[in-house]
Amino acid sequence: MFAVRIAARSTKWTERTDLSTGGFVLAGGKSTRFGGDKALAELGTRHMIDAVIASLRPVVDRISIVGGDPAIAFARHLSHIEDHEKHRGPWAALASVSAHVSDDMLVFVPCDVPLLRSETLIKLREAARLHGVSVARSESMIHWSVSAWTRHRLAEAIDAAASQNSLSLYSAIEPLKPDFVVVDEREMLNVNTPAELAIAASNLAELSDD
Repeated sequence: MFAVRIAARSTKWTERTDLSTGGFVLAGGKSTRFGGDKALAELGTRHMIDAVIASLRPVVDRISIVGGDPAIAFARHLSHIEDHEKHRGPWAALASVSAHVSDDMLVFVPCDVPLLRSETLIKLREAARLHGVSVARSESMIHWSVSAWTRHRLAEAIDAAASQNSLSLYSAIEPLKPDFVVVDEREMLNVNTPAELAIAASNLAELSDD
């Protein structure tokens, strides 16, 4: 009887059309190898962070920037969430978000992955709706920092990670058996250096032609 009630609740959740979705741009990295704030690096005609924001807009109801300089968020009329454990990695940033928001669904994208398409983020969101958590995966690797969650699943994961004193995305997410969403390798370029920014510009042109 109990198992039947749980299954019914799960089905109802996946069929709901009124779920609120928050989009969160992770901007708290040190940018040591880049030599400046990566969020404001120019890619084509806009800053990297603006490319990420543009991809999120059709996917979520509201966008917040997590960590980094609050002025970047305010200049874009977005909310800013302080990363309370600065430079402790993306898992600490996810925990900061969980403590401040009440969205049903949460989509996380680092500011230095500027080529992600809205279509990809929609797939991530819908996979998380069904499975609780989803993560982007390209041919070469798993991109643990590009993820989507239900609010309850993220809260459970944060509690479990805290009990193990873990700040690693891999160690927090892998035991959950997330749903992996396959993504074009070019979309997943993580820009950490000026040389990678040049590659991103080339990939942007290719993706625009596809």
